[in-house]
Amino acid sequence: MKPTPQLRSDLEFSSQHHLGKNYVVVKDPITKRYFRFTENQKVILDLLRSPSDLATISQLACEQLGGPVSEETVAAFQQSLEDKFLLDSETVRAKLENYRGQKLEARNLLYWKLASINPERIFSYLIPRTQWAFKQWFHVFAALMIASGLIINLLHLPELTGRVQELFNLHGLILIWIVTLTVVTCHEFAHGLTCCHYGGKV
Repeated sequence: MKPTPQLRSDLEFSSQHHLGKNYVVVKDPITKRYFRFTENQKVILDLLRSPSDLATISQLACEQLGGPVSEETVAAFQQSLEDKFLLDSETVRAKLENYRGQKLEARNLLYWKLASINPERIFSYLIPRTQWAFKQWFHVFAALMIASGLIINLLHLPELTGRVQELFNLHGLILIWIVTLTVVTCHEFAHGLTCCHYGGKV
């Protein structure tokens, strides 16, 4: 039988444990997109790493999963992978070439990147020490803090708006710059930590 398209060799894989379940996260280095698959789906992904046909993949998947996996199921899963540009087929290669040719960085200033630091070591250190931020109790606490901040601001709104002009001096502008830089840094680190927590790569 004719071999089916294999999984692309340039994809990046990482493991993720969430809500008591294990997943595999696949990153496409060209489109910069992430996809999450279950352990059962990972079995078929692994089988698609080498040339094979639908019948063989179906049989091996049945043996490894201990249950029926029809050729139709494998074919449908393969089609979903091709739609995500994860298979090494002629159709996908053509679409990826078009994607590369778009060169968004050259058309939009917002896509330009400047080299700074590689945060992987920092996040590797922080991730095991910030797991509390992904607990339900912390989400409740954060929501209460945000609500409290809004209420305090509303209660003191006349005082706050009436004294804004006092900040427009050297001391005030330096203070605003420090506060803004600190808040933005914490905000972006939160994005990075969340990305790493769910199997992404920063």
